[in-house]
Amino acid sequence: MASQQSNTDKMPETQQVTPETTNSVVVVENRLAYIGIIIPMSILGTLIRIGLLRLETYEGAPVFGLVYAQWIGCFIMGIAVQKKGWFQYVYPPLQVGLSTGLCGSITTFSSWQRDIFEGFANYTQANHYTGYNILAAISQLLVTLAMSLNGLIFGRHVGRILLPFEPPPFKLIRRPLAPWQEKESFRKTDWLVIAFGILSWIGVIIAAALATQQRALAFACVFSPVGALLRWYLSFINTKYVNFMYGTFAANMIGTLTLAILSLAGNGVYISSIGCQVLLGLADGFCGCLSTVSTFVVELTSLPLYQSYIYGTTSVVVGQIFMFLIFGTYIWTQGINPTCI
Repeated sequence: MASQQSNTDKMPETQQVTPETTNSVVVVENRLAYIGIIIPMSILGTLIRIGLLRLETYEGAPVFGLVYAQWIGCFIMGIAVQKKGWFQYVYPPLQVGLSTGLCGSITTFSSWQRDIFEGFANYTQANHYTGYNILAAISQLLVTLAMSLNGLIFGRHVGRILLPFEPPPFKLIRRPLAPWQEKESFRKTDWLVIAFGILSWIGVIIAAALATQQRALAFACVFSPVGALLRWYLSFINTKYVNFMYGTFAANMIGTLTLAILSLAGNGVYISSIGCQVLLGLADGFCGCLSTVSTFVVELTSLPLYQSYIYGTTSVVVGQIFMFLIFGTYIWTQGINPTCI
């Protein structure tokens, strides 16, 4: 799903400051503009993820295709985290748009969990011993985690090189979500961002309705803002706890649980063509954007060591429990017969 949402995505506390009481620059953030920027960023992130997955999935590929999307999303996240102050100074919603909207949608925790499970279950029905299933699952787990951490660290390094200095001192002031409460606090940029977000969402809805090809991709773009906005909303829970990111955990678990149900629905039962396209759109769009690896790895690197292991292990174990109980129970009793997903 998209950012260390405890550090990069959370809203700063409301500060009662005025230009007269501080020498710092006052930067006003409007939360409705955050929604406006997350919508197109999540659509863009979904397109990048699906495009990379298609590009890097081929016979004889040295590594599974999804890992490239995980790496790139974490790389951009590293820059967004390293230069958080600059992005907030230039335009506060931009930082959340990059981290929660773009990176959280390029990376996906739910698909990662499904790939781990498919390794355990030998979903491709490869002709090898059962013990190799465990090795396949461990490879999915460790390679994705290692590449994601590598992308995050490399992004931080690039961020230091690109902008080695800090922005001028500034104060962030939170404004209400509803523009009619304080219309004077909304700038033209905010209105443009909000309008662009609405129009971009309407555009992909029309594309999904009219498309004759790539309709599943269009459906993914339609559902992606729903997942990203729900994750952003859940991220506010992170600010209430110190040692466990319950908001990100909830987003990742809901996304994984939903994907397990969709995977079950796409196996063994005939579904119409449009039904399959909707299922694929929900899996790639809603689940892919609701769950996130980029935020997950940022939180792993920021939590105290002991709490980091608890948080990371719990997330993976619970995600696998959902996959085993919902998806695994069916395919081990009824057989593997994918009809859609």
